[in-house]
Amino acid sequence: MAGFDSPDPRISRLVTLAASKFIYDLLKGSSTICKAKAAAAAAARGKPLAKDTKYVLNFENLAQAAEEYKIALQKSPPPSEWSD
Repeated sequence: MAGFDSPDPRISRLVTLAASKFIYDLLKGSSTICKAKAAAAAAARGKPLAKDTKYVLNFENLAQAAEEYKIALQKSPPPSEWSD
């Protein structure tokens, strides 16, 4: 069973706050990595990065950001490769 339960609502709020902060930091790191890669790619092409550039969260950037927290992320195999 996943989740957290505590009779004290203050403890539940504290755990929620800590989890939210962790997710925020992880996504912020992933965003920073994505922007740095986009800037490097634009510089390699010799063109400035457009101001209206859209960024997409991808697994590789998320995994790289998670490594800072000593978390190893792995892609799961496609369902066709699952063993019964």
